[in-house]
This record gives sequence, structure tokens and C-alpha cells, in this order.
Amino acid sequence: CSDDEFEVLGCTAEHDRVCSTCTECSDDEFEALECAAEHDRVCNVCSSDLECAEGQELVACTATEDAKCEGDCTCAAGEVAREGCVCEVCAVCAAGTFKVGGCEGSSDTECDQCTVCGDDEHPNTFASSECTAEADTVCATCTTCDAGYYATAACTAEADTECGECSECEEGYYASEECMGAEDTTCVPCLVCGEGTFLTACDASGECSDCSACNDEALCPACAVVEVTFTATLQLTVAEFDQDKQDSYVAAVARTSGVATDKVSITSIQPSATNSQSTASTSSRRKMLASGIDVETAVQTTSEGVQAVTTSISAGIETELLTEGITVQSLTPVEASAPVLNGEGPEEGDGSETDENEDNEDD
Repeated sequence: CSDDEFEVLGCTAEHDRVCSTCTECSDDEFEALECAAEHDRVCNVCSSDLECAEGQELVACTATEDAKCEGDCTCAAGEVAREGCVCEVCAVCAAGTFKVGGCEGSSDTECDQCTVCGDDEHPNTFASSECTAEADTVCATCTTCDAGYYATAACTAEADTECGECSECEEGYYASEECMGAEDTTCVPCLVCGEGTFLTACDASGECSDCSACNDEALCPACAVVEVTFTATLQLTVAEFDQDKQDSYVAAVARTSGVATDKVSITSIQPSATNSQSTASTSSRRKMLASGIDVETAVQTTSEGVQAVTTSISAGIETELLTEGITVQSLTPVEASAPVLNGEGPEEGDGSETDENEDNEDD
């Protein structure tokens, strides 16, 4: 076949090759497919109703190209120019991806996979800002708790380490395990020693030792005997303050002080000092003497317990004695003796009076 022809039928043993002249496109057509040895020319009608968008100009149909619009399409922000300069909303990145470019001119949105914090490429990090369709994950280094703090919650891909202040062991406890890493302080109670002994140290090495081995009150306050004394003026006569009343009085003082009854002793029972100093007649004084007595009292405690005993007596003895039917008219300030070590202090009380003056009348 010649240059302006194409083969319609190939040459065989039975017949010759058949050639045909290539089709010529008319003036209102353009060559969509060039004529070749194997096929004819393809002609398409030129577009006649093409409308170009703002900013573009129409280029007329030629022998080899259809009419077209040239120049950039003008689309609003967030839109992309499709074929024919049709503006459409840009694609939104799917979950797990974010925008890395595009969404301008004829280029649609370009997306990429979100960064995963805490993975092999980003170890010891967490997401301080989550991945969105518009922005990648922001990874930050996991917090390391400062001294005096421990991790109450470990760092994860989604959340930073949470730190809490290390616990301090209360009085009577010691730290068997120090606060560190993800573990708070482990506090265990100090060994409790019996009467007549003291704890050598409030820690794992502590043991109970006999008070006879103590020579420093600061190291063994449980061995330092202190005598707390006070005088209560009671609305009773000496006769009314019999043994039963005295036992009730001692029991009330012991309850208030938080000690055993054998640690409380009545050291003196006297008519009220105010009444005994009166200048009234003998008969009047007798009536006044019957209206009140001064009861001197001693409470044995330890150096470490003296503050609690003195506070309790000052604040609560009057109320406690009322439960025993004993009214307190007045109370002298509570005093405490100097501590004495190794059992050299005052003897323990027996819950009874040691000095009673029942005869205070003038002859």
C-alpha cells in the first residue's frame, strides 16, 4: 500500500493484498487517530459549544487537535479543577492519613500515613497532638519523673507519663522499699516493744532492748519516766470522798490520760486551801470546809507520752469526772517532772491516797 493508503486485507496464497485510500478529515473535523499501514485515519467532529472558565482562552480546533481552553482554571480555596475546568471540592484524607500537599490548580489532595508515636522509628514518645486530616501526629518525648516522684501511669503512644509525689512514712513507720521508677514508698510499721523495753531503731535493723541499756532519753523516750501532777478541787467533803469515790476518781483520770489505773495515784487529800485560810468563825469555817477538797494527783507516763497526757487532763478531766458523779470546782495547771531513765523515777501509784488530813477543825 502507498503512503496515503492502508491495508484492508492482507496478501495470501489465494488473493492479493487489498489497499484503501486513507480518509481525509473535513474542515469541521480533527484527526483523532493517524492513518497507518494497519488502519484508516479516525476523524472526530470539532467541539463547537466549549465554554472556557474565567482566566482561560479558547483555542480553535486544528487538523490534529480539538478545540480547547488554555490557561489556569480559577477555583475557590479547597477546590480542584477537573477536566473541562470543572471545580470540585478537594478530597479529604481518610482516617490514619493526613494532607501533605495538593488541593490547588488541577492537583487533588495528596495524603500520607500518620506518624505512630512510640514505635521503632519514634521510641519513648507519645502523641502530644493527634493526627488529623490536615496535620500529622506531633510526638513528644515521654516525661521522666523528677526526684521525689514516681510514675503512677506509664507513658503510652497516646499519653505522657503521669507522676505522683512519693509518700513519706508516718510516725511509727519506716520505708522498707524506697520510692523509685513506677513504685511508691513501701511503709511498714516499726516494731512495737513491750513495757520496760525500747526500740533501738525504727527500721529493718530495729530490735527491742531492755530499758536498763538506755542512757539517752532522746534515743529511748519510752524508757524515760515522767510524773504529771495536778490538783483538782472537788465539790465533796473529805468524808464523802471515800474509797469507792477515790477508785472512781482514779479510773476517770486513767481513762482521760490513756494510762492504766496503777499509773495514777492520789498523793494528798486536803480541805480546799481557799476555805482553810478563811478568817470566819469556827462554825462558819466548818461549813466552808465541807464544801470542797483539794486532791493532789500524780500520773506516771513516759517522755514520749507526756504531751498527750497533760493535754488530755487539762481539756477533758472535768467532763470525765462528771460521768462518775464528781464535780470539779477548779483545776491547777498540770505540771510534769523531769524525765528519769532506767526505772529511777517515781514509784508506780496504787490508785489510793497517800496523805489524807481528815481533822482540820480548830480546837
